[in-house]
Amino acid sequence: MSQLTLSGAGPSRTPFFSLADITWALWLDAAQETYQDAAKTTPADGDGDPIGCWADLSGNGRDFSQGTADNKPTLQLSEINGLPVIQSDGSNDILLSTNFSSAESGTLILVYNLVMGDLYATVFSTADEGAVVYLAFYTARRPAAVNLLSMYGGVGQILMGNTPQTIAQTYIAAFSSDGTATRMWLDGASQIVNITGDLNSKWFADFAGRDNFALFGLKHTSTTYDTNKLAELLLAPDDLDDATLLTVFEHLADKYAIIVASNNIDSGNGDIIVS
Repeated sequence: MSQLTLSGAGPSRTPFFSLADITWALWLDAAQETYQDAAKTTPADGDGDPIGCWADLSGNGRDFSQGTADNKPTLQLSEINGLPVIQSDGSNDILLSTNFSSAESGTLILVYNLVMGDLYATVFSTADEGAVVYLAFYTARRPAAVNLLSMYGGVGQILMGNTPQTIAQTYIAAFSSDGTATRMWLDGASQIVNITGDLNSKWFADFAGRDNFALFGLKHTSTTYDTNKLAELLLAPDDLDDATLLTVFEHLADKYAIIVASNNIDSGNGDIIVS
């Protein structure tokens, strides 16, 4: 397997590509459009500034916000290749947005520095606030591989990647589904996915009236909080093709100085059929 890495100072492998070239349902970048208040009147640009709003760059206005001072995560400067991250305290910090997805397909891509390695480290979730109905993307869960958990009324299904992660390392994780087949990647490498549980889920579908999307936690009948350093999150409204995925992975690798696999995006055990 060949691997490519850039320091951020060298030439880009995708010099004419911009993430804005792709249609996103949601795009969050810690280096852009962060504010200390939910009304977006005071920019967050200093180390340790509270985050009251992390604004959506997709053009859809799907901002993530928090109005309670004690529940705001913070901006941390120069964390990944000189770029900032948003980090929660793992105690009560959470950013919320209303539920905006009803599709059965989609692609989720995250850039994060792993802080929690062996707990339920929820970085992105959607839930029904009145029931145990949710979907959560865990950057790590026992064992310390990326996980996606779908839960409905106490019955759930877990998709678990095969690559262990290391604390304090930065990763690009991705999950994609066309509504029937599901795939997962870590740093560009297709994961051999283990499926636990018997719930056949569409994963991105708006089942049972989910109320919210959340960052750094999970809000359903109760609220749980976790801590990770999140640099960027991208959610596409469809199942991105391999060529587009590889271009995005390489672009993010250049930006954050991450080593990515360059030629096995479609290796592993192929499409994982979940419904």
